[in-house]
Amino acid sequence: MHKLLTLTTLATLTLLSPQMHSETDRPFVTKVADFKSEVIADWIQATETDESQYSVQFFRKSFELPHKPDSFTVHVSADPRYKLYINDQFVTIGPAVNDLENWNYESIDIASFLQAGKNVIAAEVRHPGPDRPTRELSFKTGFLLTTDSQTTPLVKTDDTWKTLRSDAYSGISHTDKSVGGGYIAGPTDSFQAANYPWGWRQTDFDDSVWPNATSIGKGSHGRLDTWLGTPWYLEARSVPLPTQFDDTQLLVRRISGPIKLATEQAPQWPLTIPANSEATLLLDRGEITMGYPELAFSAGTGSEIQINYQEALFDKNGRKGNRDEIEGKHMKGYYDLVYPDGESHRTFEPQWIRVFRYLQVKVKTADEPLTIDSLKHTFIGYPLEQKGSFTSSDPTHAPILDASWRTLRLCALETYMDCPYYEQVQYIGDTRIQSLISLNMAGDDRLMRNAIEQFHGSRQFNGLTKSAHPTGGVQIIPPFALLYIAMVHDYFQFREDPEFLEELLPGIRFTLAWFQNRIGSDGLMGPLPYWNHVDGGAEHFNVGSPPGASQGGSIHLTLLLAYSLNQTADLFRIAGDTHTANLFQQQAADLNAAAVEHGFNEERGLFAETKDHRLFSQHTNAFAILSGAVVSEQASQIALKVHQDESLIQGTLYFQFYIFEAYYQAGRGELILENTGRWVHMLDHGLTTFPEHHIESRSDAHAWASHPLYHFTSSIAGIRPGDTGYKTVRISPALGQLTETKTEVCHPLGMIQVSYHQNKNGKTTAQITLPPNLHGEFTHNNKTTPLTPGPQTIRF
Repeated sequence: MHKLLTLTTLATLTLLSPQMHSETDRPFVTKVADFKSEVIADWIQATETDESQYSVQFFRKSFELPHKPDSFTVHVSADPRYKLYINDQFVTIGPAVNDLENWNYESIDIASFLQAGKNVIAAEVRHPGPDRPTRELSFKTGFLLTTDSQTTPLVKTDDTWKTLRSDAYSGISHTDKSVGGGYIAGPTDSFQAANYPWGWRQTDFDDSVWPNATSIGKGSHGRLDTWLGTPWYLEARSVPLPTQFDDTQLLVRRISGPIKLATEQAPQWPLTIPANSEATLLLDRGEITMGYPELAFSAGTGSEIQINYQEALFDKNGRKGNRDEIEGKHMKGYYDLVYPDGESHRTFEPQWIRVFRYLQVKVKTADEPLTIDSLKHTFIGYPLEQKGSFTSSDPTHAPILDASWRTLRLCALETYMDCPYYEQVQYIGDTRIQSLISLNMAGDDRLMRNAIEQFHGSRQFNGLTKSAHPTGGVQIIPPFALLYIAMVHDYFQFREDPEFLEELLPGIRFTLAWFQNRIGSDGLMGPLPYWNHVDGGAEHFNVGSPPGASQGGSIHLTLLLAYSLNQTADLFRIAGDTHTANLFQQQAADLNAAAVEHGFNEERGLFAETKDHRLFSQHTNAFAILSGAVVSEQASQIALKVHQDESLIQGTLYFQFYIFEAYYQAGRGELILENTGRWVHMLDHGLTTFPEHHIESRSDAHAWASHPLYHFTSSIAGIRPGDTGYKTVRISPALGQLTETKTEVCHPLGMIQVSYHQNKNGKTTAQITLPPNLHGEFTHNNKTTPLTPGPQTIRF
């Protein structure tokens, strides 16, 4: 990118807190009469637009300023994606993805990019065509920009803007076979340098031959009607703009062809590839990163440059093995193609983020040598700041927690994402886990609240939320609709926001009604349609669905509904509706009783999957604990069996989150420490992030596998909300064999600090510091000690 925003610049431009506007100062239309107003910005597009094809459209507007302003705020959006430049300096990407009913715009103070005299605003707008990414919605290609009503001169999109549909770009579609798994993140770029209008973002560029833009309707904050306005219901972006920094830390791992470079060292640029030759350069970041690579090149008329990106290399059998090893392995993965025009100092940057650990540059030259001037990379992601921490006397914990944080960072941009490489989709199952980590470790609830609102808005005619949103299609996973309720419950354990809760409760009741209407005469969940995914990697689960899901009588789904009803009862109590809360709690008790009657096997002391008691799983027995079907000593015994009985259907990395929660709720939190071997095993195989299911999973960075970062702080150190809204804290550790731990977690009032030290006699001292105005209690071995603001010492 041409001029990158540093963190300091971001703060100066207030980009991390996009401006909000009152009803009297909105930058967009709010009433019908405004559709005829000359001061309201138009949505614009290039004169020739074909939505069935991949396209990149350029938009450009020049204007004069008498002096450099102190502030100059623009409000900008596009369908579906834009990159914004001011005077050839990169500003940001957007808009934050959402649906048409909640289309985002960004508010940005661009004053630092402006100058006295002539200025130019330029934007690239990409439409992905038929290979649209699953996460990306679109009505039609369009661009919208306007200034604040107080800003002069008024700069707004209309038919005076210059625009060009570029024929420098075309899209490349990728199959599962070529990429290495189910890939739904959209096309990549084929770039013809000879067709690119070099210099078009600069103030002195001559755009006189460019056609004027075509107006497609006024920018509307409130979508009144599509025949009056436009279909984008505009809302201010609610999450901060992404952070960016240079991430060019590449090592040469392998070379071929007539080039000389030292391996295991950083590449030395410039690098010239002779005429009529082929060369391949394999580079290794050392860990997965995401963002925008930038290739600078000169000469090379007739050359082809292929840039491949992948999380890991593959052997001849399609296996990844140890991620650090490259011998006998090759590159799969999506790629960009670049065709030089023979001129000097050209650059290529893809239209959307790329994700990789390994990056391969393959060059084929014609009759002219090609010089690669440089290869840079800029990380871009959500500005999560790690404030919390956990250290212990076990040396395996630190690398687990580092990799967990890295995984979380890679799975957060404008929304949470399940994985950055293959899907980039915000799923409920992943998002709940990511949100809890973000609350504890970053004190950041903005992506979580944004996700709750988006899933709330995704609710279908039958009351079920979509399993993932924003997405163009509709995928229904009924268990995820219940886990959405769990995520809402989590939010109100950590935050106090009664108005937001009142907004969400009717939808939650609507969702629960769908399930309540499907309870059979035996009190168990009846047959459920759709995809009842619980754990995709579990044996005997049909594509992730537990036994009995489609036939009826699933003990697991019965307990899951009871779990959700109990949490809903809590939410209604928070809202002050005790009567409704009691009704939901009684329904949960009835479901638990039915699960015990039909599912509990006295001989094994465990819950079965169905009435026939043929199959038993960790999953269902964990939810017997979490739903309250078993408590006290019985819960403790079941937790121990879940840990010890290898004949049970085993939960994958994802479902271990709920198993670990069950251990803690049953008073056996120390079992978590005995189940971290899977994560150690993955690190021993060269992973620096945690995968979807296991070593040979499709995705090497999958958000749901990062939950040790939550459980070490909330279960081992034992720091959890003691009351709704985190008005108090409850600390109840499960230290197991650990002799030392030190933990910091975020609270709205400040940092909570807890350290434990065990002496040679087995006595433990807890040093606890609470932020001002926070009270709580410390519980261990059925003994409770009150906690007050400030430092205190407890011995046990």
